[in-house]
Amino acid sequence: MIKTSRQRYGSLKKCEFHLHTPASYDYNLIEGKEYVELNDIEVINLATEEGFLTIEQQQHLLNNIDDYRNSNYKQNIEGKDIPYDSFKEYLSYMLIAYKLYKNEIEVVIISDHNTIKGYKKLKYALNEFFIQKIKGNKNIKTKLISLFLGVEISCSEKNHLIVIFDESNYNQLESYLNEIILTEKDGTYCTSLQVFEDIKKYDGIAYLAHMNTSNYNGSSAYKKKLFNLPQMNIIGLTDKTTKDRELQKIIHYNKDAKRKFGFVYEGDSHSIASIGVKSTWVKFNKVDFASLKKAVYNHNISIYIEKPNKLDKFIKGLAIETGTDGFLKSNPNNNKNPFSSKYLIIDFSRDLNCIIGGRGTGKSTLLNIIETSASLEIDEIEKLKFICRHKVIYIVFFYMDCDYILRFIPQTKDISKYYFIEDEFIEKTYKKKTKTTYTLISNHWVQLFRVQENNVFEPVPDKSVLEILQQLFKKSYSINNIINQINNGEIGQFIKDTIFYGVDYKESTELIEKLITSHDRSFNKYLRDNAIRILSAVDTHNKLVSKKIDDFNIQNSETIRIIQSPKKKRVEYYLNDLLEVIRSNSHVAGTVLTWNDVERFIIQTSKQMGYLNFLYLLFNKKFIEIDKSNQISSFVQEEKSFKLVEMELKEITKENLISIYRAIYDKITSNRNEVQRSIQKWYEVLDDFSLEFNINLKESTRTEASVIKNIEHLSLGQKVVAILTFLFNFGNYINDTTPLLIDQPEDNLDNQYIYKNLVESLKKIKNNRQVIIATHSSTIVTNADAEQVIVMDSNYKNAWIEAKGYPSDKLIIRHILNYMEGGKESFKHKIETYSLYEEDLILKH
Repeated sequence: MIKTSRQRYGSLKKCEFHLHTPASYDYNLIEGKEYVELNDIEVINLATEEGFLTIEQQQHLLNNIDDYRNSNYKQNIEGKDIPYDSFKEYLSYMLIAYKLYKNEIEVVIISDHNTIKGYKKLKYALNEFFIQKIKGNKNIKTKLISLFLGVEISCSEKNHLIVIFDESNYNQLESYLNEIILTEKDGTYCTSLQVFEDIKKYDGIAYLAHMNTSNYNGSSAYKKKLFNLPQMNIIGLTDKTTKDRELQKIIHYNKDAKRKFGFVYEGDSHSIASIGVKSTWVKFNKVDFASLKKAVYNHNISIYIEKPNKLDKFIKGLAIETGTDGFLKSNPNNNKNPFSSKYLIIDFSRDLNCIIGGRGTGKSTLLNIIETSASLEIDEIEKLKFICRHKVIYIVFFYMDCDYILRFIPQTKDISKYYFIEDEFIEKTYKKKTKTTYTLISNHWVQLFRVQENNVFEPVPDKSVLEILQQLFKKSYSINNIINQINNGEIGQFIKDTIFYGVDYKESTELIEKLITSHDRSFNKYLRDNAIRILSAVDTHNKLVSKKIDDFNIQNSETIRIIQSPKKKRVEYYLNDLLEVIRSNSHVAGTVLTWNDVERFIIQTSKQMGYLNFLYLLFNKKFIEIDKSNQISSFVQEEKSFKLVEMELKEITKENLISIYRAIYDKITSNRNEVQRSIQKWYEVLDDFSLEFNINLKESTRTEASVIKNIEHLSLGQKVVAILTFLFNFGNYINDTTPLLIDQPEDNLDNQYIYKNLVESLKKIKNNRQVIIATHSSTIVTNADAEQVIVMDSNYKNAWIEAKGYPSDKLIIRHILNYMEGGKESFKHKIETYSLYEEDLILKH
C-alpha cells in the first residue's frame, strides 16, 4: 500500500553539468582527434568498442556503408523529422545518449560553445535510445533522462558563462545568441557582467564555468561587482579539490563568499570517454526548470559535488487500519485508492516532512503513533488508550539495507470491537519505567518482519526486535512535554536519556540494586565486600560519560555545555537522611566530640575522599586510615569549660580514637535504611545532568558578549531554544541518524529565532537525518525547504490526510495559506501592510 502511494517529495538526481556535443566547434568524440576529422567508419568502430553496437551490427553497417552515405538516406531522415545532417551525426548523438544512460545520469545540462544547435539533436537521441532500449523492459528501472537547455558563452574578458533557459524559451535564447555572438569560436563582445544582467531579465540561470582554470581577468572593482551579483549563486569547477582555493580567491571580492556560493562539479565533456566522470547531485521535487532554479538558489541544501551518504535508517510510511472506533482514517473524499475504505496510508520523504493542519486534525496523534509503536514507550496511559482505538498499525522502515514492517497490535479484549481493557493488560503488557514513562512489553504489542526478495516477510525473533527498534528510533520531542520535564526538575533525566540512549552501563547499576535488595543481616558485609567494585564500575562509567560529553563541550563552548553532576559538590543532598539520625548535642564515647561535630566531619571527609570511599573504610574498620586523611579531633567546636570537666569528658587521644570511630561505626551501621538511601542518592547524582546556554547567541540581532546561564534560570522561550540547540548539536556531534520527530517546536519561540536559527538547523540536518515535524509555523514550512508537506483535516470525529506534496505545489500553497496565514484575504492584507515599508525593507536588506 505504501509503495503504491504516490510520492510527491524531492529526491537527489545525478547530473551531468556542462556537456558538449558535436555542435561545439572543438568537439572530439574520440579524445585527441577533432570531430570534424572523423569519418563514419571511425564512429561505427567507436560505438562497437563502447558496447553500443554489437559485432554483427557493426559488420552490417560496414558492409552497407554506402547506403548511409548517399542523398537518399538524408532525405529519408528529414522526412521522419529526425534532426541530423548525416548518419555519422546520428550515430554520434546516439552514442552520447548511450553513454549517459550507461553511467546512470538522470539530468543533463547541455552547453555547447556559443550555440544551442545540439540541444534538439541530443534530446531526440535521449528519447530514441529510451524507446529502443529501455521502455517496456521490466528488468530496467531507468527513467528518461531530463535535458536542460544550456549554452557556454565565451565573454570578452575570457570568462566562460554557462547559461540555462527553460525549454519554452528556446526561441528567446536563440535570438539573444544571434544578437550577441560574433562567431561560435570567438563568442561575444559582452562582458560576463553584462551577460549576467541580461540573463536576469530573461529569468534564466547563469554561472561561471571551470573557475579553477580561470585567470580572473578584469579590474578589482569589476570583480567585486561581479562576485556580488545577487543572481550569481553557483560556480563551476572541473577539479573539485580546488574548491577551498577558489573560495579564498573570491573572498577578496566578497567576504560572504563561503555562505553565498555553491559549486557544481562539471564535466566540460568534449568526448565519449569523459562522460559520467564528473557528476553533481541536485535535489529536485520534479525535474523542471523551476526546480533547478530553486536548487541553485538553495545550493547549500540542494547541490552536492560529493554524493551524500544514503540514510541508513528512515521511516518509509504508515498504514493504519481504522477499525470501528479509530480516529485516523482514510480521506473520505478519495475513492481512487483501493484501500481507501479501511486504511490511512502515508509515505514519508527521507528528508524533511512537515505535517500541517488545524487544531484537532491528528498531527500530534500521528507522531504519537510512530513514537509509541517504534519506541514502545508512552508517557500517558490515556494516550495509549486513544491509540488502541485503531484496529492495527503498520510502520514500514528502512534499516541496514533492508525494509522492515512493524505491526503494532493494540491490546484489546473484544476482537470485533477492538477497545482497550486496562485492568486485563496492565500487569502483563506494560510497566512503569520512570515517573513519567511506561514501557510496553514488546512481544505483547508488536511483531517485526524483514522484507525479503519477492515480498517474502520473514518474522524477526522476539529477542532481536527491541535491539533493531532501538537502533532505528529514539523518541519524538514534544517541546511542551520537555518544558514540563524541566519545570518538574527532570531535565537531568531528559539529558541522560539523550546522551546514553542505547549505551550499556549496567554493571554499577546492578551492584547498587543488589545492595538495595540485600537482607539486613548481609547489608554491611555486602558493602564491605563490594564498595571498591562499585567505585571501579562508577569510575568506568564516569570515563564513558567524559568521552561522551567532553569533546562536545569543547566544540560548543560558545553555544551550549552539558554539565554533569551539578549536585555532586552538595554532599548534604545525599547525606541528609543519614545526618538527621546522627545530629545531636550529645557526646561521642565520653569525649568532648559531639555528634554535631561528627556530622561536619562526615560532610568534609566525604567531600575530600568521596562518600563511598569513606563508607568502605568505615565498614572495614580502617579507622586510622580515615583519621590520617582528616583528623576528627580538628572538628571539636565546644571549648573546654568547667561544665565539660564536671561531665568528666575526655580530650581526643590516640588511646580513645578507636573508641570514637567504633561509636560512629555502630551508629551508622544501625541505620541501614538511611545509609541505603544516601548511597542511592549518591549514585543518582553521578548521572544527573544540566545544560548551560549562551542566551545572547540565538536571540540577539547584534554581536554581543556570551552570557552563559543554567537552563533552570532561563525564561520559557530561552529554555525551548536551549533544548532545541542541544538536540540538534548533540545529534550532529554523535552522528545520530535516527529519525527525528518534533511536535510544534515553534511553541514559545519568537519568529526571529525560528527564521534565523531553527530553520537553518533543520536545513543542515535534514540531508543526514529524516525529520518529521508537526507545526503551525508557515516560516518552518516555507523556509526550511521541506521535501514534503502533509496536510491533515478532520470532522472532529475522525482525521485524515487531506493532501500531500511539495511546498511549491499550488494545492499545497493553498492549504498553507488557509491553515497558517488565515486564508488568502488575510495574507493579501499582510502584503499590503508590509508594502508600506517596502523601500525601508529593501534598504535594510
